[in-house]
Amino acid sequence: SEGPSEATTQMLEILKEAKARVTFFANATWLEYMQYAGYPKYVRLHDAGLKDPKLEPAMRDMGYTLVGFNLDEADYKYNTREQASQIAGIYESTFAKQADAFGRKGSYVVVGYDIPASGAAAALPETIATIIRNEYDMVRLDGCNNDNCPYKKSALLNDGFVGDDFSFGASKYVHGQSPVSVQNGKAIAGKMPPKVGEKPKSSDAASSFVSSIVPGAVGLVVSFLFQWLNRH
Repeated sequence: SEGPSEATTQMLEILKEAKARVTFFANATWLEYMQYAGYPKYVRLHDAGLKDPKLEPAMRDMGYTLVGFNLDEADYKYNTREQASQIAGIYESTFAKQADAFGRKGSYVVVGYDIPASGAAAALPETIATIIRNEYDMVRLDGCNNDNCPYKKSALLNDGFVGDDFSFGASKYVHGQSPVSVQNGKAIAGKMPPKVGEKPKSSDAASSFVSSIVPGAVGLVVSFLFQWLNRH
């Protein structure tokens, strides 16, 4: 994530309708304006050519969990409505290569960017459909790690961790997803979009993508990003 931005709102509306959960990382420049029920412990360091050898040990000493990824959906490259289907194609290709090489499904931590200059919001309905077709589940990082306590008790001290009603294993924790589409800019429960490479029917074409993608916006480059778990 490089957000939050207007693309974040679009994605949250789609995820809510799909009953899907993901983990957002808030741009560090927003931290003073955001309110948390706890202190998120997952941190994703921004990729940069210049590395600080002291940063990672310092973050771990404070109790933070550093997060990497093994699937880049390249939404910064496919950043228009017309190109959005190619993002779902990356998932389809990755799943197929995994099955061909190992004969079983894999586990993926996927990185995407919720800025207007990316195609993530436009691609989300088709991406969710691709995940469903390949029998994968969408989960937050606490679900991926079987982590009952995804929050720190304090921001700077390594004095323990806590969970809430939405954390892994708790009463309101959910995982998985349902088909969703977007019509007239509004996310609604929908039927499965066509497979990657198939031409949609004319009646379905308008519902495959989020209606507005603003090209040309630039995300801020920061040292690190903090986790924001979408709960509702």
